[in-house]
Amino acid sequence: MEPTTIAETAKHLADAAGHLAKPVEVAIRKIATGAAKAYEPVHLRRMARARADATFIEQISEQDRNELKAAYERREDYRKVRKEHNLGLIADRASEKLNDVSPGEQSAPDDEWLDEFENNAEDASSEPLQEMWSRILSGEIQRKGTIPRRMLRHLRDIDQRTAELFQKVYNCSVLGNARLLFRFDGWERYVGITHFDLVELGDIGLVHVPTLKQAEIMENGGLLFFDRQIVFGPKRDGAKPIEYLLFSRVGEVLARVCDAAPNVAYFNKLTEVMTSANWTFQVLVASTMGARNR
Repeated sequence: MEPTTIAETAKHLADAAGHLAKPVEVAIRKIATGAAKAYEPVHLRRMARARADATFIEQISEQDRNELKAAYERREDYRKVRKEHNLGLIADRASEKLNDVSPGEQSAPDDEWLDEFENNAEDASSEPLQEMWSRILSGEIQRKGTIPRRMLRHLRDIDQRTAELFQKVYNCSVLGNARLLFRFDGWERYVGITHFDLVELGDIGLVHVPTLKQAEIMENGGLLFFDRQIVFGPKRDGAKPIEYLLFSRVGEVLARVCDAAPNVAYFNKLTEVMTSANWTFQVLVASTMGARNR
């Protein structure tokens, strides 16, 4: 028999949760925990529509209305506490990053920037997102203007999965007049993403999926791959193009605060591809200032 009263519905939902996997059970209990029956308004509206009786909702007892109101207030209180907790954890992480930075090299962000930051960072509950926002905050404290205020609202749409995908792409990117990622046969395997992952990054506005060609790279003279520099020589006859995609303005801003974790396997494969494409270049390594002629 389908439950009809609020009490019966609450018991029915609790019994159902007991048969579900742990994550689902937790999700249900977060929404309908204890006396906070957040599902009740939906249940009541469905019953009202089924009976075609608009007066049904009006006939809810005073006690039920008080319980629903209390449930709403508890949810709102929980959201506020959760957001403050998130901001606190982000601030703690940012503070740790500034331990070795002298006070003279730090400056407080503008109030307008900080307000925008809090509005967009407060829902970051996962560690990767809290790490991202802490880097944004510490970067702004070290160098005001690192992340323009108008960019913060674009970063709000980034979730944990997107942040992890972007980090993989950043780990393989090179910097010239703009930040870019080379694409060659099998590049997805080295980067650790799929074509659809790339489309997702494009949809959220972090990269430009349409590609450009090699000639524009060769004219720029060189590229940086973290502590390595690719210096191009004269263009050879028969040099073949290698496609690449550009980071967007938002992607370039986010790259400023990403953790530097270069994907050396990708870079080594890239130099092989450049050699096969008959490119003339050297790789200079900052730590040794050595060069490898290609």
